[in-house]
Amino acid sequence: MAAGAVRRSIHLAQAAYPQRMRRIHVVGAPSLIASSINLMRSCVTEKIRKRYYLHSKTEELLDHFPSRVLPVEWGGEEDSIEVLAKKWRRRVEDLREYLRHLNELCEVTPDDVYENNIYGAVGSFRKLDID
Repeated sequence: MAAGAVRRSIHLAQAAYPQRMRRIHVVGAPSLIASSINLMRSCVTEKIRKRYYLHSKTEELLDHFPSRVLPVEWGGEEDSIEVLAKKWRRRVEDLREYLRHLNELCEVTPDDVYENNIYGAVGSFRKLDID
């Protein structure tokens, strides 16, 4: 893939991403991944570029996060990663029915609601210019 195509792809992905990325921290990435991230960083805006952090050691996270929120394996005071994962699994299991209900609510409107052209165009015209 040509460099221009890679750059355009990254710009499109950046524009289409539905959530605001505050910061992304990558810890102990292999050299191939680190190189890929650095390549990607060269293709995005300065604002986005500043949001990506590459750390070679977990101790470097303490410069960005308080130790009370990091697991003990990463030099923090929080429970181990294994214990935290079990807590989250338990929490998701407790919320399983609620999450299923939310999923069902998303499926209330059938996909073919607007396929019938009997009513014309969907939406409204706030300003209509006719030449």
